[in-house]
Amino acid sequence: MAATMHVRALVVQEYLLGEQDKRLTLISVDHGRFSAIAKGAKKQGARLAAAAQLFTYADFVMDQSRGSWILREATPIEQFYAIRQDPEALAWASWMVETARDLAVEGEACNDMLRILLRGLQLITEPSLSAQMTATAFVLRSLAMVGLRPQTERCLSCGAVPGEGAALSVQAGGVLCADCARRHGDAMSVGPAVLYTLRYVLEADEAKLYKFTVEPGTREALFLFASRFLMQYLQREPESLRFLREWRELASLLDPAN
Repeated sequence: MAATMHVRALVVQEYLLGEQDKRLTLISVDHGRFSAIAKGAKKQGARLAAAAQLFTYADFVMDQSRGSWILREATPIEQFYAIRQDPEALAWASWMVETARDLAVEGEACNDMLRILLRGLQLITEPSLSAQMTATAFVLRSLAMVGLRPQTERCLSCGAVPGEGAALSVQAGGVLCADCARRHGDAMSVGPAVLYTLRYVLEADEAKLYKFTVEPGTREALFLFASRFLMQYLQREPESLRFLREWRELASLLDPAN
């Protein structure tokens, strides 16, 4: 008898499988990352079309067939339509879900990561907050959740408390004092606001994780560090980061003031 699974999950990737089907990558609290096939999801008016989309959070019913999960039913809980209507939010949210897909492990629970991801997707279109900072905060916090927490309190080379001239180094794994930073080619000099914000993101209660504002220079420094830190772990550049780079270049051409 074929196995049936009832699961609440978030779609973090979709791509075509043949002319009418889709293969989905999902993450759930209990099952971590897994994949499923949504048959006929590309057909106009298909029953599963609405749920078989990126960013859809839903209750799914799946049957196992020949080693694959086949989507049978889906009841959407949240589809984050506002993200799809906002090009900036879409670019940053795509980085968030691709990061979750890369860090979640098949068959291993990821309750904490999924919870902060859903919260971040809810807030990424909030006008009073920065989409860039929301996405960056998620990436840094989720890296820490899987054991990739950057050191922020003492210089990783000599153990000194970092002061004026402190820097962040991806290769070293966190903060360096001014003297040690000179011996690290990738060291990025940062001010106190960057280190304070980094510590906040890594340690804040989840309810307060995204609800703060910082200066544009602080956001940019943390984004650069987070993206490089992630790429060092993955040993590749995520597709969403390439998309982000292209989108930001286009945005700067259309609005030179930004």
